[in-house]
Amino acid sequence: MPDNLITLASGPAGGDELATALQRNVILMVALGEGQREQDFVTRAQFMVGGDADPALVVWAKEPVHVQATLAGLPNPHGHDVAGAAAVACAISIQGEIVDVIGQNEDPTFFRLLKMLAKAASQ
Repeated sequence: MPDNLITLASGPAGGDELATALQRNVILMVALGEGQREQDFVTRAQFMVGGDADPALVVWAKEPVHVQATLAGLPNPHGHDVAGAAAVACAISIQGEIVDVIGQNEDPTFFRLLKMLAKAASQ
């Protein structure tokens, strides 16, 4: 499998690692937690993101509390709720904006991830 997954460190260092990933000028598909939906998201997103040359990465924040400050500092023009346990995952455009969120009431299906990736790519 391509090297397109960054699993963030446990604890506060996870927020610093997300901030570093944001500087790579790629689309980030970020899983927020370590439940079954988040695991499904990571598996499907890795498949969709594709190869090493693609301008996208999957980031897995197993402890989302440590990345909340970083996410809160990003432009969020659509007002997506990424705080607490509301979100399974979010998409961040190359410009560093939160452009889409999969909520706890949604399943991270391939179609939903394709929609999320398309939004991030078109921003």
